[in-house]
Amino acid sequence: MNWSKVKTIMIILFLCINIFLVISLITSRYESVTIRSETLEDTVEILQKNSIIVDRSIIPTKMENLPLLQMENSEQDPDLFAKKILGEGYDKKEDGNGYYYSSDGKTLEVHGCEFYYADEMPSEQLEPVNNETVESQVRKILEKMDFNTKYMVLKEVYTLGKDLYSVTFYQQFGGKQIFEDYVSVILGPKGITSMRGYLIVPKEFSGQSLSVRQITGILIDFVRNEDRPKDKVISITSISLGYRVDRSKTDIRETSAFPVWRITTDDGKYYDYEATTGRYILN
Repeated sequence: MNWSKVKTIMIILFLCINIFLVISLITSRYESVTIRSETLEDTVEILQKNSIIVDRSIIPTKMENLPLLQMENSEQDPDLFAKKILGEGYDKKEDGNGYYYSSDGKTLEVHGCEFYYADEMPSEQLEPVNNETVESQVRKILEKMDFNTKYMVLKEVYTLGKDLYSVTFYQQFGGKQIFEDYVSVILGPKGITSMRGYLIVPKEFSGQSLSVRQITGILIDFVRNEDRPKDKVISITSISLGYRVDRSKTDIRETSAFPVWRITTDDGKYYDYEATTGRYILN
């Protein structure tokens, strides 16, 4: 027997098997399902009969399998986080609800993964702030405070008064928004006057692929949702597929965000459903 040829054949065989497994993994991860036009029309009709208006053009017609999203707490040591925000020499108090820091008119509260910051008299040397520059100004300040801004995407900017702006960022990873994961800042002419947010940031996708329920089934469940208004006509303004972290957990170091369908209506409310099971998530 020619062992050299046998080994060569075995190497080629194992290589082919590995290639097949990789292709299968990729295909499984990104396998998609397309909703039939008849199903879409029937869903829109059922919604209308129940006083829910939706433009069929905003209903996603193709669903892809999605992995879990691994997340981590970017500031696992509250004292180190306080040092970044307040500098040295802060006062600290602690109780069962969280940590409280103060220094020279600045205060910081850390409750699990949530934080609240205020500065009575900010003294940053800022360039003139306007609607066009406010995002970049806030980003510079956050980066100076050593915030992880890599996956932050601007959500909205509001003018609150003369030279006073509200700026909100959300986290995005792999083209998907992470709902309920935000940083919101109030910026004045001398810097940040207040800020609040959530310290969980995306890390990587898991290898596990999850089947996503068709949005038409979720919309039918929405018809039966007891939390939606029943005494008036409402319009669905957007339907999004993103991720969400279990916010009931407080002391998080690492966790997984799961795929979520979010239905937003014209009264400003939103309704989240686990994309894999269809379970409604109470906000």
